[in-house]
Amino acid sequence: MTTRQNTDYGYDIQKVYLEMFMTDAASFVRCQGVFDPDAFDRRLAPVAEFLNNYVTEHNALPTFDMVNAATQVNLKDPGQLQE
Repeated sequence: MTTRQNTDYGYDIQKVYLEMFMTDAASFVRCQGVFDPDAFDRRLAPVAEFLNNYVTEHNALPTFDMVNAATQVNLKDPGQLQE
């Protein structure tokens, strides 16, 4: 059985990535050097920019409530994720 990598990086997948980043600070920090808010769907770019700016300024992840209030996007905590 071969594993196929997801190559569809549409709105829904990008939203999931942002939700995952918000639950794992270590992953976000590892990716922050190449994290480009402009690479996200135009509807999610403000979320990515807010997240990146907040982490840069405060050295901590914002809460989902903070991001949702600031960007009017409904991100949800994906719960406990397995590696």
